[in-house]
Amino acid sequence: MNICTYVIILNMRKITLLFTLWFLLLSGCTSEPIKSTQVALDVGFKDIAVTFVGYTNNEADYQKYYDLLVTRYTQLGHLYDKYKNYDGLINLKTLNDTAGLGPQVVDQELINLLLSAQTWTEKSKNTFNITLGAVLNIWHTYREEGKLFNQETPSSLGNTPSLDALTQANTCTGWGNIVIDDATNSVEILNPCTQLDVGGIGKGYATDLVAKDLKAAGLTTAILNIGDSSILTIGSKPDGTEWGIGISQPSRPLLIGSNSVDTLYFPADIAVSTSGDNQNYYAAQDGNIYHHLIDPSTLFPVQSSLHAVTVTTTLSAGDAEALSKALFILPYEEASIYLSDLQTSFPNEFIGALWVFEMGQAPQGSTFIDSEGYRLVHSENLKDKSRLYRAQ
Repeated sequence: MNICTYVIILNMRKITLLFTLWFLLLSGCTSEPIKSTQVALDVGFKDIAVTFVGYTNNEADYQKYYDLLVTRYTQLGHLYDKYKNYDGLINLKTLNDTAGLGPQVVDQELINLLLSAQTWTEKSKNTFNITLGAVLNIWHTYREEGKLFNQETPSSLGNTPSLDALTQANTCTGWGNIVIDDATNSVEILNPCTQLDVGGIGKGYATDLVAKDLKAAGLTTAILNIGDSSILTIGSKPDGTEWGIGISQPSRPLLIGSNSVDTLYFPADIAVSTSGDNQNYYAAQDGNIYHHLIDPSTLFPVQSSLHAVTVTTTLSAGDAEALSKALFILPYEEASIYLSDLQTSFPNEFIGALWVFEMGQAPQGSTFIDSEGYRLVHSENLKDKSRLYRAQ
C-alpha cells in the first residue's frame, strides 16, 4: 500500500505555517495493485500455453508486461524448437538437421541453454541428458501414433519400439558428439545421427529469462505458469499472504478442474516444476501405458507406482525442471539421498520435493500422507509448506 506523505514546514522568522501535501498520483494513497490475468496460447512452445498473473498499478502497465512476455517466450520458443525451421534463425532444429556438417553459429541464448543442460547431465547422475534425442525421437513417433490409435472409435492400441532399435539409436547419445565454442558462438554436432532435445529443461530455462526481462522492465509481483508444469513466482504478494501453488491430481486422462492433492505455500520467489506420467502417454498392445519420461538406463519410460514429482526451489525454473525429471526417473531411495546431497551442496537455497504415488504404494519406510486417492511423500523441509501437514 502506498503512503501519503505530509510535509509541515514551520518558518519561525515569519511565523508562517506552510503545509505541503504530497499526493502520489496514479496509485493513490490507499490503492492496492491491480491483479490481472491473461493466457497466451501461442508463444512458440508446441501446444503449450502460458498463464501470466501480474500485479500492477494499472491495466496499461500490465499490458506492457504481457506484451513483453509474449514476445520473449515466442523468441525463445522458436530458438529451442526441434520440430520447425524459421526464416533467418538457426535454431535447435537447424542444429539437428546439420549434424555432421560442421559448426553452426547460433544465438548466445541457445548456447547458454546447452551449457546449462550439459552440467545437469552430470548433476542428475545421467538421468537427464539432452543428447538422448535419437532415442526420444523414436518414442515420440510411437507415442503420437499410439495416441491417435487410442482416440479412434472404437479405440485401438499403439505399438512399442523394439529394444534393438532403441539400443541402436542410443549409440548416437553422448556429449562427446557435441562441440560448443562459447568464444565463437558456434555449436557442432559431430555424429550425423546425434540429436538434441531440450524438452526437459527448455520451458523452465525460458521462464527464467522472461522473468529476468520482466523484472528489468519494472515488474515486481507476478506468476508465470507455462504448461502447468513449470511455475515461477516473482516477488511477494502485495497483501502479505503467501503464494499458494496447487498440485494437481496426476489422473489419466488429465481432468480440467480436478481437485489438487496438496497446496504448497511460499512467502516469495519460488520455482516449481512437476514431471508426471499423465500428460503425454498412450496405451500399447502389450498392456502398458507409455509416457514421455524415458529412463536412459533402460531406454523405456519409467514403469513404477510413482505418478508425479514436484520440485520447489529457489535455484531457478530451469533447475527445477531438470531436477523434477531426475527425481522421477531415479528410484525413490536413490532420489531421496540425491535430494539430500543437493540440499547440502546448496545450503543457502531451498530445494524440496513431493512424490505422488499410487494409493498404498509408497516406498517402505517412507513417511506419507494420503490425499485424493494418492499417497504423497514430502521431503522433510516441505512439510511445513504443505496444506495437508498444516491442517494436522
